[in-house]
Amino acid sequence: MKPESGDRLGLHFQVTFAGRLEYEKTLPTQFSRKRRLGFFVGRLSAFISLKLNHTKRLFLNNFCINNYKQISVIVFLFFTVLVKPSTAYSGDGAQLSGRVVDRISEDPIENTLIYLEPGFRYAKTNAQGKYEISDLQPGIYQISTKHVGYISDQKQQVEIKPGEKIDVNFYLTERYYSTSDAIVVTATRGKSLISEVPASVDVVGLETIELVAPQNMAEVLDNIQGVFIKDYGGIGGIKSISLRGSSAEQVLVLMDGQRLNNAQNGQVDFGTLSTEGIEKIEIIRGGSSALYGADAVGGVVNIITKKDHQATGMTGSINYMRGSFNSQSMAASANFHYGQINGSAGYKHLSSDGNFTYINEDRVEEEKENNNITSDDVFARMNWIFGDSIAQKDLDLSYKYYTSERGSPGTTDLPYYTARLWNTNQQFNTSLSGKVFNFMNDLKIQGYIHYLKTRYKNDELLVPIDSKYKNHTYGLEGQMQTVFSSTNLLTYGTGYRYDFLESSEFPSDHERHTYYIFVQDELSFSFASSTGLTYISLVPALRFDSSSDFGNHLSPKIGGVVNVGREWQTSVKINAGLNYRAPNFNELYWPEDPWAKGNPSLNPEHGFDWDIGLRLRYPVLTGLAFDLSYFDVHMKDLILWQSVGQIWMPLNVDKARNQGLEINLSLNPLMEVLIFSGNYTYLDAKNLSDDRNAYDKQLVYRPKHTANATIGLSWPVFTIQYRYHFVGRRHTKAANIYKLSLDPYRVSDIVISYHSGYEIWGWKISFQVKNFLDEQYEIIKYQPNPGREYRVNLHLSIN
Repeated sequence: MKPESGDRLGLHFQVTFAGRLEYEKTLPTQFSRKRRLGFFVGRLSAFISLKLNHTKRLFLNNFCINNYKQISVIVFLFFTVLVKPSTAYSGDGAQLSGRVVDRISEDPIENTLIYLEPGFRYAKTNAQGKYEISDLQPGIYQISTKHVGYISDQKQQVEIKPGEKIDVNFYLTERYYSTSDAIVVTATRGKSLISEVPASVDVVGLETIELVAPQNMAEVLDNIQGVFIKDYGGIGGIKSISLRGSSAEQVLVLMDGQRLNNAQNGQVDFGTLSTEGIEKIEIIRGGSSALYGADAVGGVVNIITKKDHQATGMTGSINYMRGSFNSQSMAASANFHYGQINGSAGYKHLSSDGNFTYINEDRVEEEKENNNITSDDVFARMNWIFGDSIAQKDLDLSYKYYTSERGSPGTTDLPYYTARLWNTNQQFNTSLSGKVFNFMNDLKIQGYIHYLKTRYKNDELLVPIDSKYKNHTYGLEGQMQTVFSSTNLLTYGTGYRYDFLESSEFPSDHERHTYYIFVQDELSFSFASSTGLTYISLVPALRFDSSSDFGNHLSPKIGGVVNVGREWQTSVKINAGLNYRAPNFNELYWPEDPWAKGNPSLNPEHGFDWDIGLRLRYPVLTGLAFDLSYFDVHMKDLILWQSVGQIWMPLNVDKARNQGLEINLSLNPLMEVLIFSGNYTYLDAKNLSDDRNAYDKQLVYRPKHTANATIGLSWPVFTIQYRYHFVGRRHTKAANIYKLSLDPYRVSDIVISYHSGYEIWGWKISFQVKNFLDEQYEIIKYQPNPGREYRVNLHLSIN
């Protein structure tokens, strides 16, 4: 039997090695034993060096790819087991102890990390704010602290003598941050302040969500800088997202870290994402493949569900909405917290006739029919905290179920009056997190299951269709964060994801196995200055993905932050990295018919992006926030459906460059009574393909100018908010034919809210007018949007 390449290599080595031994026996006898041994070792070393180089190439090209799963597990175990800080060493009985308290209230601060350098000793404060480090060697040490949300004290120097006991106390000042400097987890996969992460981040909090009372996730995000929602019209219309000019497939959408993009078309319909059970939404603008892999080219949207951490007992709420187009929704939720177990559950039902009138191109009023929707949304979450304060563990279980039936009205030039679309979305998510080995290592293990069923039925076509699709996704990930010093935090992990598609449209089922491993190092330094340099960090990251159907991919990224001043804070952020989008199943495997077929030979889309930003937080008019960012994204191998002979198929033919500016300004001139915020995005999204008619033209449905403004006026029980949304001209053809483009549009919304409460219950009523100027507009060609819309929302809470 003919040996494999590896066997041949081993056989060659054995034969040659034996030959060298035989050759040594024939060396002249006048050579001393030492010289003969040296001659043999030299020749053998040269041979082994050559063979090792050859073996290394074979290992990298074959073994690493074919055995990635085993390698990732070995690497993860190496870091988690072998690379861990030492907790103690032999000393002379000296001891350092003290307390960490709030500078203003003098309340103890729990879970503060205390670092002692050199020698890297550490401790963590308990519920009374106390810490203790024993068995210290004599010497001079630097002591520092770290706690997210607090400004660390200047490093204290202390000299410790043999057997001495010294108390050193720390007084920390809490950071008073708003949503403009909230704690985020998506940007670095760990808790960080927005001011201390390199990425461009926006956070939409629960207060904003409850005030707007949105019926889907798209209504929450359409006023965020850099975000463009492609809305196909009405409350039941499909809604996809673009970040910095990306396609919908190039935006990764997560829920509690669980991927929602399906492998079939790579998109997420934000019209099917309810806001029930949501605590906040984090939007990361800019490529993030180094942390999250495929499809995070334009950025990441992470939807974070609620965790109940209130006092022991139960709380609940009921919400009812009534609006135009015979729209109504009823929602109820309950939260509980008993001992170390807390959780929440809720249900929402939404229905709307959805039909509305619009003005057609001939200036005649028509009605858009078959635009109705009925949906049900269920969510449940349970959280169990167990273990002592040092080795505390957190087990989290969540389930979300959404189902809807809605009309699929087609376009105004080709309407469908009976076509229907059904969606069913189920998500299971579980995670276990906590300290391992010692409190310098945070381990998180997450597993999830995602079922997505879609059905489209249309009997109005020449050949009626009834298409059914089932997407299944299973994932498992392990992540570790290790604190190596007060300035160095390493985040690393590995994971596996399985995607499966079965459909009546495809002659066979399709699947994808993806293994990945990632590492990120945060090097950060804090300084005591109140007016000079206060913080600097450098964050390199690297991720390797291996997929069963589109190969292997390496995604590096590096970012940095420099902060100057505390009360008058100026920050500079910069990022650069490589990103990619994986071909979806429709592009790879679409079954051949007389009009189209897929292309299994597609490569991923590749991109390089970089951005630089300036961030100001000044105490002007009781709070000024200003952000300015420049971004530049280069993409190649873009997938485009092209005519090949008599059929259409996807090819890697397009290139593009998206560059632009993002400006954000917010003021708080009257101590939370009057609030103003506004943002503007300039986007120059150029088509760089070889098509003469399209080269150097603006990409379709990428507006050059978008702007948003919000003015809020608040009293103790009243809130009035005005929101303005402007979107510039959008081209619908690659050749940028002006007369076929869509006109700019402006939409204004007003919401008035009144709330009151008592000891055990409270209530709030809000009145909202969407598009109160009755603007007639289209976001997508032949897909008009509703005119003026009224909503009344009643919210009752029980404490």
